[in-house]
Amino acid sequence: MPPLRSSDRDADWEAYNRDRKTKVVLGNKLVSRSSLTSLVGFLGSPARFSDGETLVRGFVLELASRKAGDNGAAAQFSLRPNLWERTGKKVILRDYKPPLEPGGVVHVFAKRVNSADDYDIYEVATEPSYEQWKQLRFTNVNLP
Repeated sequence: MPPLRSSDRDADWEAYNRDRKTKVVLGNKLVSRSSLTSLVGFLGSPARFSDGETLVRGFVLELASRKAGDNGAAAQFSLRPNLWERTGKKVILRDYKPPLEPGGVVHVFAKRVNSADDYDIYEVATEPSYEQWKQLRFTNVNLP
């Protein structure tokens, strides 16, 4: 196979950067962020529980809401803990690899998969790498 011309690579990079704003990887598929639940909360401790016969690992997330009177922080500061207040509701993020230590605020896009022990369990989507995006971008196309 001949190497890609620079114009083909540039077009791919432009498409990838455009898709990164609206798409994430969930279950080895590119999906729209708008089809998932947006969760913001304080990262809690690691969790283990049984999902039928399978041991499932994850992290507890205590959901949070924006504090009243917040005049809007810049995007890069929007997850500062002092801008959020705990709601008391907790969920579990299944097989989640957190980017920070417990206690910090995270924002994830996730799909509810089931519940156990009074917790809703969510599968978390991840940002696509360029290689993932190239591999998955045409897998959801409906052929005639």
